[in-house]
Amino acid sequence: MRYHCIQVFLIGTAHVSRKSAADVRALMQQVKPTHVFLELDAERAAKLRADASNDPLASNLINSLLNSKNSASFGASVVEMFLRLLYNAMRAAGLVQGGEFVAAIEESEKIGAEIVYFDRHYRTTLSRIAQEAPKDVMSVLKLVLDPKERAKAESELNLKEFVG
Repeated sequence: MRYHCIQVFLIGTAHVSRKSAADVRALMQQVKPTHVFLELDAERAAKLRADASNDPLASNLINSLLNSKNSASFGASVVEMFLRLLYNAMRAAGLVQGGEFVAAIEESEKIGAEIVYFDRHYRTTLSRIAQEAPKDVMSVLKLVLDPKERAKAESELNLKEFVG
């Protein structure tokens, strides 16, 4: 796409696709852009680049929950905990999230392109998610963490199947 004398390349990606990361690298090596816009905030970009195996997941999450100052930050911490657990499970299954972002950052550094982060801070997004559905988030968390709640939900499902 051209806008006046500026040529813009836009690439759609899947956040857990190795092919997306390879596609990003190939396009950047071919085009050699001067600027790269990423739908990330700078802190999230730094976290993606950090070695995931060094992430002390449990202690970080517990500290985050304990240090929550209000219900909004508590809800955001719960959502973050859920997402981290999900991403760790995906990583264990061989799916690495955000590889296309890491590829774009690395290629930008190689060719000297300026990186422009244009997303709101990830904690703001998590807070908004938590505010939209706090009861649903807490219900899911209870089902995941509390064996009694899980057993109760399973027995209700079995009863519905039997009656319905």
